[in-house]
Amino acid sequence: MTFHGPGQIMLYPIINLRSREIGVKQYVYLLEESCIQLLKELGIEAKRNCGFPGVWTEQGKIAALGVRVTRGVAFHGMALNVNIDPKWFAAINPCGLQLGVVSISDFTTPLPPLELAERWQFYFQSLV
Repeated sequence: MTFHGPGQIMLYPIINLRSREIGVKQYVYLLEESCIQLLKELGIEAKRNCGFPGVWTEQGKIAALGVRVTRGVAFHGMALNVNIDPKWFAAINPCGLQLGVVSISDFTTPLPPLELAERWQFYFQSLV
């Protein structure tokens, strides 16, 4: 279970994986990598957590991932926590790991949402 709402930005590409010869695991990797690169630009050390989709910091999960693929076309994508109110996550346990949820604002002053979204899109497009 996850949450999408105020204080997050979304990267939800609709992309034909089949025509680009990209497998689902590779696509998930590309989504995660685009977010990791964006966070690195912001001075935030982020990584994958083997077996648990999304992007993580030492303090908790910073981006959630959910993909649906139908007939080779990927839908949905990722939600990056920019400045979330932690109460939204009080009723759920992301990935069941008890590691908590963090936002960009826990590490640094976030860029404006539109600028963050444009930077994230740039990193994603440079990978696919």
